[in-house]
Amino acid sequence: MINVKVVVENKNDRAVKGNLKIHNKDGILKEWDTEFKSGISVFEIPYKSEEKGFIKFNTNLDIDDDRFDLDKENNRKFAFVNVSAKTRLLYINGTENQKMYLPDALVDKTIDVEIKKTDQIPKTLKEYLKYDSIIFSNVSRELISDEQMVLIEKYVKDYGGGFVMTCGTNITAEGGYSGTKIEEILPVKIIGGEPPKKEKKSRLSIILIIDKSGSMLGKKMLFAKKASIELIKQLKENDNFGIIAFDTSPHTIVELKSNEEAKKEIVRKLSMLNADGGTDIFPALDAAYQQIRQKNAKVNHIILLSDGNTKSIYYHYNKMISRFQQAQITVSTIALGTWLVNTKLLEDIAIKTKGQFYQIEDIIRLPRLIIKDSEFFVSQSDFHEEHFYPTINQESQILKGIYDKQFPPLKGHTITEAKEDVEVPLVTNIMGKTDPILADWRYGLGKVVVYASDANARWSSQWINWSMFNKFWSQVVRWSMRDISKANYDIKVKTYNDTISLQIESSALLEDDTELEVSLISPDYVGNGQELLLKQVAPKRFISGLKDINPGTYNLKISRTRNGKVIDFKTKGLLVPEKMVTKPLEYAVQGSNTSQLKNIAEITGGKYNPKKEDIIVEDDEIIIFKSLAGLLIPLALFLFIADIAVRKFNRQGV
Repeated sequence: MINVKVVVENKNDRAVKGNLKIHNKDGILKEWDTEFKSGISVFEIPYKSEEKGFIKFNTNLDIDDDRFDLDKENNRKFAFVNVSAKTRLLYINGTENQKMYLPDALVDKTIDVEIKKTDQIPKTLKEYLKYDSIIFSNVSRELISDEQMVLIEKYVKDYGGGFVMTCGTNITAEGGYSGTKIEEILPVKIIGGEPPKKEKKSRLSIILIIDKSGSMLGKKMLFAKKASIELIKQLKENDNFGIIAFDTSPHTIVELKSNEEAKKEIVRKLSMLNADGGTDIFPALDAAYQQIRQKNAKVNHIILLSDGNTKSIYYHYNKMISRFQQAQITVSTIALGTWLVNTKLLEDIAIKTKGQFYQIEDIIRLPRLIIKDSEFFVSQSDFHEEHFYPTINQESQILKGIYDKQFPPLKGHTITEAKEDVEVPLVTNIMGKTDPILADWRYGLGKVVVYASDANARWSSQWINWSMFNKFWSQVVRWSMRDISKANYDIKVKTYNDTISLQIESSALLEDDTELEVSLISPDYVGNGQELLLKQVAPKRFISGLKDINPGTYNLKISRTRNGKVIDFKTKGLLVPEKMVTKPLEYAVQGSNTSQLKNIAEITGGKYNPKKEDIIVEDDEIIIFKSLAGLLIPLALFLFIADIAVRKFNRQGV
């Protein structure tokens, strides 16, 4: 809550009637039809703003009788108020349908946390500037555009905003933030891969099982083959890939082998695949299980597509599912159509093996659906799930009051690599390899933190109930928040010989190696702004011409730089008028010169603003003072000469 005051000075010697309005961009806030007494009157209203930043207030004064308002140009005034509301954080939740623990840890009397879904990520810089820090919680790269990432980079680098990223299963290297503006501001690189183990594992084994029964004839088989070719293009050369077709028996089309080798024969082998026969899923799943077990991959995944029912007894699948669960092999199933397919069975297999179930009627969607499914399970290779305790690597403000043995264990983390000149307060060490868990640095004017684990129950289930959970996250986010500039500037728009200029007066002297830079930015913060050429005219005073600046409202960004690097900035509101007319000097002083009149009265022995009785003469006698100097001076001169003559004659007679 702020109080908005308007001071009205009536320089007439009597009260005058008129109307006063205060308004902002939303309309009239308050209106007074009143009598303005002679002298100063103060009008005040309370104003509550939910948003931080500059608010422009305008006042309009209209006097009923023009005789008492000779200068109407001073009846329109405006002022910018920089509202400092509660600290605001923007929390983007990238993991839907899961309970959020981090926002609750941050809320207190001085902080508001605004939670948004990924489809509500701001699209303008002005929206980002409402917040002191932005938190991305396990937000997938697919859910944010390149344009939004450019804005976040600008928000951090040029405007000192904070950015905190917590990782999770959605944060991957493959097809993720690599080469983006988000990766540029992060203190780490997301590299994916597997921490060193005694036995080296390949990244991924994936088998595509295709129903080749008679009902797959035509478009279904055609698009199944097309999907196979598109899928192999998405994999790395050292990933393992295979294809099994089935009717009542399994038929290995491409044996599970490295993707590099599989590419050489996939087209030729698929050309020999035809649709005929019945349907039995169980033998094909068993064959895929046997092949995938022979490889030592981190992620093992099967995609099964079918348009029919199966001859196998249901309990066979329970046994098979148990084997897949123990071997941590995921199975995604795709039901083609709705007529013959056993959707209940396919959905059951997918759910119990932690795969995905899909049902499509438009066969054209099949290739893209298979790619989408594979991308999800490929991403699992970019994080590591294993019980471990993070350890303190170096002292940090973020970890103040928290000690090594107090940290609970984590169950997983995204594999990252610290960049140069980065603080890494928390690490994990697995088989001799150190990975960052918490990393931070300054990027431009802002600060960025990456937490390589998640803030949810999957990897941080024991942290959620940790007594230091709130303290840890509060310190992480508070460290990231925008710094408050200590610099202060007085801004004035002046005119001289019909030329408009900007005057900036700093509250403190600039250091010898520091310079001041100023730019005008549009109210919606679109574009890079227009830089102004400053001229220093006094130790703390600078001026700049506004001749070529279009009239309007601007944000004035004042930056202190050292060696070309911005070290501090402040934003002010500025109105560039259409014209400023130089007024005659007589407008500079209005009303009576009270001070001068009092001095005259005191010097002459009179009274200032005398009462009636002080200026009425009661006696009839009028006393007039006349000067006799013209008579007395010649007389004195004559007597002086006569005195000399008498003295001379007396001496002669003696």
